[in-house]
Amino acid sequence: MKKREEDIGIYVHVPFCISKCPYCDFNSIVVSPIPEENYIKALITEIDSYTKPLALPFEGKSAKGELKESLFLEKGKRAVGSIYFGGGTPSLFSVDSIARIIDKIMSEFSSTSHVEITLEINPKTSDMEKLQALYTIGINRLSLGIQSFQDIFLQNLGRIHTSADAVNLFKDARSSGFSNIGLDLIFGIPDQTLDDWERDLSCALYLKPEHISVYNLTIEEDTPFYDLQEEGKVTLPDEDLQVKMYRLTQEKVAAAGYEQYEISNFALPGFRCRHNEGYWTLKEYFGFGAGAHSYLTETSHKGDWGIRWKNIPNPYEYISLLSNNGTAAIEREDLTREMAIREAIFLGLRRLEGISLDDFEKRFGISLEKTFANVVPYLLKENLISIDEGHLKLTVQGILLSNEVFLKFF
Repeated sequence: MKKREEDIGIYVHVPFCISKCPYCDFNSIVVSPIPEENYIKALITEIDSYTKPLALPFEGKSAKGELKESLFLEKGKRAVGSIYFGGGTPSLFSVDSIARIIDKIMSEFSSTSHVEITLEINPKTSDMEKLQALYTIGINRLSLGIQSFQDIFLQNLGRIHTSADAVNLFKDARSSGFSNIGLDLIFGIPDQTLDDWERDLSCALYLKPEHISVYNLTIEEDTPFYDLQEEGKVTLPDEDLQVKMYRLTQEKVAAAGYEQYEISNFALPGFRCRHNEGYWTLKEYFGFGAGAHSYLTETSHKGDWGIRWKNIPNPYEYISLLSNNGTAAIEREDLTREMAIREAIFLGLRRLEGISLDDFEKRFGISLEKTFANVVPYLLKENLISIDEGHLKLTVQGILLSNEVFLKFF
């Protein structure tokens, strides 16, 4: 397989929060005080390690900090196309801390002409002064965790901000110079009606952000919402209503000039999230921080289909491992050809453009249609997928039933 030399994405995970939302199953914790300086030092050590022999565990899990094999990347060889600070709540960190990480990344890697640098921000974690400072250090894209513009639903979700806080954050971000702002919204909240959801969409569209991400609330195990659901104390809107909410989203957002480019993501022309597109198009990325994942398509290790590795999720253990061993990687997976094929299908179908059948055949040396001859005709007949101009893609109905479609290929 031909080695890729395109730019990479870099994800920086900040796992700390003021409070833990009852639906959240992300790697995040609530602590006070936050060990900000120690965590930043650990991040800098990890970033620095990528231009030295980098210890990775063998296939599967290893003992904490056990050194197995090395990955070496020549300093400045790979260009960074995007940097994404996620969490947790990365906006809890000081502007100086965030600037130190950006500077370290830029010193270890080369950069493209325009690096997209995104910071996730929750209301009540930034004021006008901080937003202006973030803009000054090079943050050029914000992702605002709004979720709803109605206080009752923010309370239902366990959010600590109000609708007024959300609107003020957006206005302050605009006034600070940001011209690329994304909003996150959640639908399918307990007790939410179709009219309620339309009101949230209308509020979002009135603000005219460049990007809108819309997520259907799902209840995951090991969350307070899961326990409440098991006890019958939390009930989500029925499936038919959730489908109507999603269809309403597509209609209203399209009418406002946004293009849907992924199942959950809508953007004004020219404002797609480049970092997330990298995930969906199988571009390489490095993840720094507690619990972060990394992916390379081809290395000196066995196999031509790439490797993934992940860091230890506990931030205190992450800090300790970086201090003592210079690495926090604890688990690695060598991808097989079959794994790469199915991943290409799963991620490709999430994009509205779908999968280029020619590109698929060039990469894997097989026809997608012939390889899945027992799946593709059935999905075509059920109007869940279509083949248009050489691309296999989800139909509108297929998007609504995307999980069922994906399972047919697995």
